[in-house]
Amino acid sequence: MVSREKPASIWNFIEKYKASIILGLAGLILVGLGLSIPKLNLFKPEPTFETASRSEANKESNVEKIFVDVSGAVKKPDLYEIEEGGRVADAIAVAGGFSSRADKNWVAKNLNLAQLIGDGTKIYIPSIGEIASSSTSGGSSLGLASSTSNTPSGKVNINTASASELDTLPRIGPVTAQKIIDGRPYSSVDDLLNKKVLGPKTFEGVKDLVSVN
Repeated sequence: MVSREKPASIWNFIEKYKASIILGLAGLILVGLGLSIPKLNLFKPEPTFETASRSEANKESNVEKIFVDVSGAVKKPDLYEIEEGGRVADAIAVAGGFSSRADKNWVAKNLNLAQLIGDGTKIYIPSIGEIASSSTSGGSSLGLASSTSNTPSGKVNINTASASELDTLPRIGPVTAQKIIDGRPYSSVDDLLNKKVLGPKTFEGVKDLVSVN
């Protein structure tokens, strides 16, 4: 008679291989976590880097601006906005440079292209033959403040005098001096009246004290 061996119960099997089963489950859990970590990283925002060009643009946006009025014998006379700390040469370059009519001899003698300019500066470039002057300034001029503004006769040249020099004339204050500068050029003293820069009474008081060359 053949005898049959009674199969072991499942609990006996688990008890026998408990350590192996635990290690296997732990391994599965670790593998599962390893696969999940890269997926979690997908939801993290990518680091952003500011490019050099953007950084430079931000710096430029913080640069202060000033306004300068460039007129006379330049290619594009107008009111321009330039960076603070700009020089006369920068303002003239923005206006397109000197025109073919510019009196470059006068410019060489009277205009300091390296001079720093401030907000509200007016730069006037005379045309050839507009200003007759044989003396040199050697100082800094913006077409406004030339040391040749006083003629040999002692009169104030309304085409080249600075605001402070015009202010020395009777009845001429800072505001009126600027009006005289803004009205340039003048072909004769009477232009002060004809262009309505000065009123009749003020004109009568200064007409013998000023000149156009």
